[in-house]
Amino acid sequence: MLTFLKSKKFYVLIILIAVATIGYFLLQGEEGVQFETEKIEIADIKQIVDVNGTVESNAIINLRFQRTGKLENINYSVGDQVIEGAQLAKIEDKDAQIEVDRQYAGVKLAKAELNLKYAGPSYEEIIVSETKIKEAQVNLVNSEKRLNDVYLTSAEAERNAELQVEKAKIALENAEKALENAKESSLTTQDIAELDLSSTYQDSQAEILNSIDEVNTSISVSDSILGEDDKTANDAFDQLIDDVTPVIRAGSITKYEDLKLEVTQLRNYYDQISSTFTEEETESALDQSEAALFNSKKLLDQVYDIVNNFDITLLTTFTSSEQETLKNKINTQQAAVTTQLAKVLNLIQTIENAKLGISSTQLSTTSSLDDAKAALAQAEKDLEIAENNLESILIENKIAEHNAQMEIDINDVRLQQARANHNQLIATPRWVDVA
Repeated sequence: MLTFLKSKKFYVLIILIAVATIGYFLLQGEEGVQFETEKIEIADIKQIVDVNGTVESNAIINLRFQRTGKLENINYSVGDQVIEGAQLAKIEDKDAQIEVDRQYAGVKLAKAELNLKYAGPSYEEIIVSETKIKEAQVNLVNSEKRLNDVYLTSAEAERNAELQVEKAKIALENAEKALENAKESSLTTQDIAELDLSSTYQDSQAEILNSIDEVNTSISVSDSILGEDDKTANDAFDQLIDDVTPVIRAGSITKYEDLKLEVTQLRNYYDQISSTFTEEETESALDQSEAALFNSKKLLDQVYDIVNNFDITLLTTFTSSEQETLKNKINTQQAAVTTQLAKVLNLIQTIENAKLGISSTQLSTTSSLDDAKAALAQAEKDLEIAENNLESILIENKIAEHNAQMEIDINDVRLQQARANHNQLIATPRWVDVA
């Protein structure tokens, strides 16, 4: 409505209505007066105003750019005629152009990287991938070797702990006997003690020879498996020995050679002292016999492990029953060595107890009983310590074996992953250029 009131046609209509009204009243008041009339119609009326001042538009438009920046150019001045769509001004676009160029460069780089992926791996990437596989294989082999080392170390630690328990049991038995002997005052004279000691030394000579025989038998049994001296002894299964872990086989051969030297030295020492056999010489020979028997037991344990780990599927000429025969042969000798070792240990302990008994006879009966009780208490304590130590070693061995096996499992997974990554890397590429 406001727009219509401001139009020129509205003002023309008002003027025509006013002229018609005035003419009507004039015709009513003065008859005969002639007037010039015009037909009323809508038309533009020109109105000229002569004034001084500034022409301002009622509508003010604030110009805004889509982004901020420094004004570079103004294309029109105040009062210039402007057509629709004309550019009024321009801001500097250097920073914007740099950003556009950077984005274009990023697109080109992404396309180039995509083309590299489509083109397949480079020679260097394949070498790196193969190197990772080899490293994973080496780590797996090393972890398997560490597991074998753990098995060997664990077995030896267990055997040592078991031997200490056995010694403690023998000591306890002897302490109990010593206490009983102390209570029987009629049997605790120095003469009887010395006679018992002399008898023990005589018995020791025969047991030293028996120990030498058992050690030599252990060497013979081991050689029938290893084939070190008798090269034809293991022809039927030599190939299976070659398949056993090199660490175990090398360790067995080393123990085999060391034991041969040890029993030779023991036999030479026995021949040297055979004409005298003093108490000191006998005790030394018994100690050497104990060491040789213990090392025989360790050698037989390792040889048993070799036979037990045979992969009989590699040979059609060697059966599982033959494998069991070899294992039984080793077990029989192990039992004989253990029995002989117990005899030697018993003689050593008996000698120590006999010496203690001789010394005790110089004391009063009360003192002898007190010493025997103290020895018994100490023997009981030593046995408890040895058994606890054995239990701890068994637990530690299980933990060590578990950790070593976990390391193997982890390295095996890493090897499989390296192989999978390598296979994915060398897969047939898609030769597509996305540029």
